[in-house]
Amino acid sequence: MKKVFLSFVFSLIVFAASAQLSKDDVSLGASIANLNLQFNKYTDIALTPSALWFVENDLALGAYAKFGMHHTNGSDGSIFEYGIGPLLRYYLLNNKIDLLKNFFLFMEVNAGFDGQNNTVLKDNTTGVGFGLGPGISYFITSSIALEAKLKYDGLIGFGSNSNSNAYANGLNLSVGFQVYLPSQKLTNRIK
Repeated sequence: MKKVFLSFVFSLIVFAASAQLSKDDVSLGASIANLNLQFNKYTDIALTPSALWFVENDLALGAYAKFGMHHTNGSDGSIFEYGIGPLLRYYLLNNKIDLLKNFFLFMEVNAGFDGQNNTVLKDNTTGVGFGLGPGISYFITSSIALEAKLKYDGLIGFGSNSNSNAYANGLNLSVGFQVYLPSQKLTNRIK
């Protein structure tokens, strides 16, 4: 079984094609941040699906949605976070270095409507959520990429608790994937 798995991984690496991030392409994916599943102590997870449309080569505009939960065992409640808004992503070093042809670096910026509902302290915060940080995409095929991002996420809020807290502001490491769909022009050319 181990040999089959290693052969599969090696095949993906050897046969991975270089991706082209071209105007009018579309990308769909999701990332997971703060993944801590120590069920005997606490559970901490955030899921962020996104959709991108390339308005120029290497420049994509899109939208994100965020769903998160923080729960400590033994407590009477949890903290739920949510958000939705636009995002901008710019890819750097797009295939410029032959040795790194399957790796793409990018910068991502997002801002939108975010909030938190703390059922332990019986308060909430809603307001402007923002994020900024670099990421890296590794294309395992010509249209599927694994990603890692290190972003600073913040929340400037109002509500019953407008002060920032540990879950609203800070660095987040997330991992995920994106599926890149070619533009209609490329699809027509292939047909």
